[in-house]
Amino acid sequence: MKQIEINRPLVAGPSVLEGAASLLWQDVASEIGWPAQACSMRALKLDPTRSVAVVKVTGADTKAVVLKGEFGRYRPDRLARDLEALERARTVLAPFSDLVVPEILWSDPARGVSIQSFVPGDSGRKALAWARFGLGDRRDILRRCGRYAAALHRGGMDQTGGFRPGRFLGKVSERAAKVREGAVAMPRPKRFLGLCAYLHRAGRRCRSAPAQLCRTHGDFHLLNLIVTDDRLTAIDFRSRGRDHGYRDLARFWLNAGDAFDPTGSEALGFAGLPLADLQAFEEGYGRRAHEDPVFVFLFAVQMYGEWCKLAGTGGKLRPDQRQQLNRLTSRLDALQAAERLE
Repeated sequence: MKQIEINRPLVAGPSVLEGAASLLWQDVASEIGWPAQACSMRALKLDPTRSVAVVKVTGADTKAVVLKGEFGRYRPDRLARDLEALERARTVLAPFSDLVVPEILWSDPARGVSIQSFVPGDSGRKALAWARFGLGDRRDILRRCGRYAAALHRGGMDQTGGFRPGRFLGKVSERAAKVREGAVAMPRPKRFLGLCAYLHRAGRRCRSAPAQLCRTHGDFHLLNLIVTDDRLTAIDFRSRGRDHGYRDLARFWLNAGDAFDPTGSEALGFAGLPLADLQAFEEGYGRRAHEDPVFVFLFAVQMYGEWCKLAGTGGKLRPDQRQQLNRLTSRLDALQAAERLE
């Protein structure tokens, strides 16, 4: 296979990334026994910020596959570790026929390229949206998501120890100081500083509490969960090693777009999340995570991270970013209200 220049700086929009992926496919197709031509290609994800293209490729008489190429600067070992995490998950989930991961068909981690089996179905976000119209069982979907997380976490459990919030709080204090000084422009700075203060109080409540380290997904949210009637598949594993499983759960609740925005007069639970959704997920997970002070702290840590992502916008938030900021503020209001009742 001829060497192409993949590991190079590239600042490109989606159209350029899509074109680069097409050229990349012509380069690798022969190695997996596919014709370079006579294939249809459809972009699934084009991320100019990381110069990543994820493309579905369909041949005339073959099953569809997914080509993922990274075209910008990246750590050469990143893809290798992501693929290792996927294979570890396959081993852990082997006893569960309905909890699966994609198959790795071919990879060249040194150049940031992999080909995996295509997983048909709806994303978790789309499946929940359909369920609101009666086209699916929302409670069942969320229960299955919780069950997937539980199987992954408990199958890869490593050790239990006292939780140490200090390793998170140092960065929080530094960022808060810069926001107070005006060195960092943060949307709704007073509310952000309120979150920082909440984190320190939540950290005191969970210091030295029992906390388990395990293998995690690393990017567990509704867009990385593919739902069909008989199985649930997680894609895009990002686990770099052992971590707290509750971080997967925090990401699940906070990186869901409008999937968990309250509608009508439904009852609300922890952090203003719909109570029925929370109960369904935790039923599958087998644990009332929201009652664990370690989870509460890590949930707030995820909020902090999402808020910090908005700092580089210069105050010019896109509509989706404004909506996310409103959600974060609403979650903070609910956390602080619950704290006052303790």
